[in-house]
Amino acid sequence: MIRNFHHHSGMQQPALRPKSQINLPTNSQPIRLRTQISLFGQSHNSWIPMWLQEYKRSLKMPEAEELFDLLFYRPVAFLFVKGIYLFPITPNQVTVLSLIAGLFAAWYFSVSTSASLLLAGIWYAVANILDCCDGQLARLQNSGTLLGRVVDGAVDYVSSIAIFVGIGV
Repeated sequence: MIRNFHHHSGMQQPALRPKSQINLPTNSQPIRLRTQISLFGQSHNSWIPMWLQEYKRSLKMPEAEELFDLLFYRPVAFLFVKGIYLFPITPNQVTVLSLIAGLFAAWYFSVSTSASLLLAGIWYAVANILDCCDGQLARLQNSGTLLGRVVDGAVDYVSSIAIFVGIGV
């Protein structure tokens, strides 16, 4: 641990740091650290093409995607996936979150007030974003399974039916 961050010419550093630490300069010049932005091992000059490549890898066949998914839900979902990618969150856990969001949307649709319909629309969008996330996360982690696809499909049906029932009541 370093006790004194103010370095002046001729003053000795307190000996309170392990020998493995780098010695700081003792002159009165400010310390300038050279930093490089690094996202997932790439320098700032090449992270955009890398993210585009990862985004493309996270998609199913683009020909099979719906237009609004490609333009809105998938890009937003990809940003969410990049935020949770390094945490121990599984695609099936994201699928459960999608189900919960879909059920919230269904309930708010059933209330049918102007405020609840706004909330229903927000929860519906969240459910769709999370529905995109689970597959994208599985593809990026190479952790997709047949069970995960079945659970995702079943959750999609349950959410859709609940939302239509909520709209209808």
